[in-house]
Amino acid sequence: MDCFRISSDKKIPVKLELSMRARNLLIEEYPLSEKHINETKNHKYIFDSFVCNYLGIGRFVLGLMDEISIISPADFQEYLNKRIKNKVF
Repeated sequence: MDCFRISSDKKIPVKLELSMRARNLLIEEYPLSEKHINETKNHKYIFDSFVCNYLGIGRFVLGLMDEISIISPADFQEYLNKRIKNKVF
């Protein structure tokens, strides 16, 4: 099971840069994520974990697009672009 409470045999590594607001909301909504978040020197936060699919994390990132940068994987950005293009929020 991933931090977003989705279970699968599939594990996709994901790395995001979060603002303080995004960090706080992520921990509030998904408490299991806290142990996967580390602060950087520039007062940003790195979420580095895995997900079983992009549904849970995608919904979260789409809701805070101005507060989150995708570091990896590239296909997560492609997934979000398709959802935005198709207006599937």
